[in-house]
Amino acid sequence: MPTKLIRLPENVLYDLKASAAKNRRSENSEIIFRLENSFKVEAIANGRDQ
Repeated sequence: MPTKLIRLPENVLYDLKASAAKNRRSENSEIIFRLENSFKVEAIANGRDQ
């Protein structure tokens, strides 16, 4: 899997860590989960299936 280094605001990183712990996911898995879901929501809002 390709890697990508990103910079996050401190408050976003804090929220990410808290959410990952609450959902029993790694931080990486939490990022992937949230990104995939945002694309799904966008597709639905635009009247497209995935």
